[in-house]
Amino acid sequence: MLAAMLAVGVLWLVYGSASTLADPTTPSTTGMAISELARAGNAGAFVPGLLAAAVGQTVEYKIVVANTGNTALTVTLSDPSCDSGTIDPTGTPTMAPGGTERFYCTHLLAEPDVGSFVNLATATGETVSARVGPVSSSMLVTVSATGVLGARKVVLGELHRSGKSAARVKAVAWIAHDGWPVVNSAAFTR
Repeated sequence: MLAAMLAVGVLWLVYGSASTLADPTTPSTTGMAISELARAGNAGAFVPGLLAAAVGQTVEYKIVVANTGNTALTVTLSDPSCDSGTIDPTGTPTMAPGGTERFYCTHLLAEPDVGSFVNLATATGETVSARVGPVSSSMLVTVSATGVLGARKVVLGELHRSGKSAARVKAVAWIAHDGWPVVNSAAFTR
């Protein structure tokens, strides 16, 4: 009798171990979540939400995709705002249930980005039997112009006086691409 009980106990332990790996009574569920962080340059902490940067800086994005289901899935990331060829890893990585995958990409800010630049990352997943998603996340970058990119020099006027107190005044303004003066200067000579 003891041998039979031990045999049943061993059988239960083996079945119990196997059932935690793949419990046939648990229905298959699928799901994904996505979040996006960014930083200006390639150093410093990634931040969520809003980032301030300037023309000429590279923004690096960190996109985290999580498998919230109980089934493995392959994930594909699409981010058309990232510069071509910068999404890493490439391809379709497979995520275990509850696992995460981190993607990185960059965008060099240019003059057309001045004001605000929105990066939109979208992930889609596939299991053996279902498509999951798409899920999306966005990141807003406020972009300022730097220096006098695209500026033009405008002479505002010259004043000449003759006589004992002759003076020459020359005022110059650098006008930015948006029409606002960036640098004003005035020179006085005798």
